[in-house]
Amino acid sequence: MPLPRWLRARPPVPPPLPPPTPIDDTPDPHARIHIAAHDPDFPRKREAAVTAILVAIDAVAGAAGYIRTGTTWARQSPRGRTAVNLQRSQYGFEAYINLRFLPADGIDLDGTLWAQDDDIRIARFYPADDSRGPDAGVIYYLDIHDNPASLDEPMRILRTRALPWLDAHHQGLPGIADYPIAEDMGE
Repeated sequence: MPLPRWLRARPPVPPPLPPPTPIDDTPDPHARIHIAAHDPDFPRKREAAVTAILVAIDAVAGAAGYIRTGTTWARQSPRGRTAVNLQRSQYGFEAYINLRFLPADGIDLDGTLWAQDDDIRIARFYPADDSRGPDAGVIYYLDIHDNPASLDEPMRILRTRALPWLDAHHQGLPGIADYPIAEDMGE
């Protein structure tokens, strides 16, 4: 007995598979933090990283005339005081560089009072298209321990963008008191 036609037909060929997506081998900082939390040697690594960060900021801010007291570098002028501060995270895995301008005697000398009531982070000076998003400007201790050159970028941003912007407050340049917007900080 002959086979029915539908049984003699070849099965359809499946469509080709899409190309594999590349593996993102960028280390996840949160996974690294989890591992570090269980590393008995992490406190030593963290303190070594903090020392390296302080030395790097000291080199950049000191060259710009800022004087260090603890983890804060300050510069005084008749217009007020600017400060750069290293803030250690309360959770112990990262640090932030904060900036502040304090007008002399709290007086707004020319109508351009500091637009913020608090410190601002150096992350505001990173380019708007920075691929790290909210992690831009965060200094992870593990990054410093694994690769001390990872401090180069935050120090470049501090030297070329943040400190000149802070120093403009001492000169009373128009518009400098506005909060820095990342889009305006492009190269």
